[in-house]
Amino acid sequence: MKNRINRWRKWDFRSQNSHEQRNLHNAFIQLDMMKGALGLPDSIIEKIAYLYRKIHGRGLVKGRTIKGVLAVASYIACREMEIPRTLKEISNISNVHEKEISKIYRKVMVELDLKVPQLDLMRIIVKLSNNCGISEKAKRYAMKTMDKIIKKEISVGKHPMGLAGAVLYMSCKNYDEGITQGQIAKAAGVTEVTIRHNLASIMKMI
Repeated sequence: MKNRINRWRKWDFRSQNSHEQRNLHNAFIQLDMMKGALGLPDSIIEKIAYLYRKIHGRGLVKGRTIKGVLAVASYIACREMEIPRTLKEISNISNVHEKEISKIYRKVMVELDLKVPQLDLMRIIVKLSNNCGISEKAKRYAMKTMDKIIKKEISVGKHPMGLAGAVLYMSCKNYDEGITQGQIAKAAGVTEVTIRHNLASIMKMI
């Protein structure tokens, strides 16, 4: 009976280990498939793989989809490496609902005690300007305005993409660029309501 129990334990361990290896193998296959869509360098992909293994090692994968956890690892890696990718962008690329990613993200941040830097607001201005085909003069004006906002600490606690979108929209209006709130909101991955809310706050304080 003792020998039989030991054999069962050994089979159970091998089964669990095999399952874990399959999970990692499947995750990295999916990550490789996402690589092109993410448009990220190999260094970031390696960071995502490292984070996934770390999340997996803490048992935080259980009950969650591989795609969902990979999306979270991708978002955290981009934040740590200061690459301006929004949760909405990652959601669209990974084909995982934004709410699911947010839920896993909060859990992972608490369990792993991670601290990620805030997105670079100037980089976001440049990215949104390029995506919307905004002129250089409007972009420069938006960057100057954002610099004032940062110095006055108006940006604290605000959604970075929403704030950058509002500043850019204000700059476009100043130069009659003809860019709508909807266009900027779409490029920023936020709603027009978020743009308007941030715009109202900015107009009161600058």
